[in-house]
Amino acid sequence: MIWFIITILVVYSLYYLIYVRKYDDTGKLKEKYKEEKIPVEVEVLLRRTKLNRKKINYKSFLKLVALTNAIDIAIIVTLVMELPLKTMTIRFIVATILTFPVIIISYYILARYIEKKGAGTDGNK
Repeated sequence: MIWFIITILVVYSLYYLIYVRKYDDTGKLKEKYKEEKIPVEVEVLLRRTKLNRKKINYKSFLKLVALTNAIDIAIIVTLVMELPLKTMTIRFIVATILTFPVIIISYYILARYIEKKGAGTDGNK
């Protein structure tokens, strides 16, 4: 359980420092970061959920993605550390195999949540 909490805190903090802090409270990119590209996972979610980037608070959206990523990594780290695996190589292989289904499931849930919330969609929600 301690691995889970530590991993969430570390990953969320790193994601926040790398991506979220570059945006002001209105969700606009700060002037000194104008050349930055958006993260791939954010781009995929924006396309998947048909969100209008101009209508959403982008900083809040990035915080949701950061939390989702932190939980994903925490789940994988916790599972791999708790399983009785003898070598680090086997742990790495198991973690690699677990990564894809966990990401697909969590992003599907996040996309459903965003669509249900309906904030910033181009549709009639």
